[in-house]
Amino acid sequence: MNSTRKATLIVLCGAAILLFNTPILSIFNISAFVGGIPVFYLYLFGAWLFIILATAWVVRRTNNDVENE
Repeated sequence: MNSTRKATLIVLCGAAILLFNTPILSIFNISAFVGGIPVFYLYLFGAWLFIILATAWVVRRTNNDVENE
């Protein structure tokens, strides 16, 4: 694993820790709905999806770079 990939994955881990930390979660813990879905649930699953997709993109991008060399 190259150092760029490691650094990017560490940054994503830090972002996940920040996104799912209590002060940030409390911002979205309101009694409002978007399309009948609570804002808190939309944030929770949206942030989760973002972290998963970003991680998959980093891993796939770096795997493609290694195969092309």
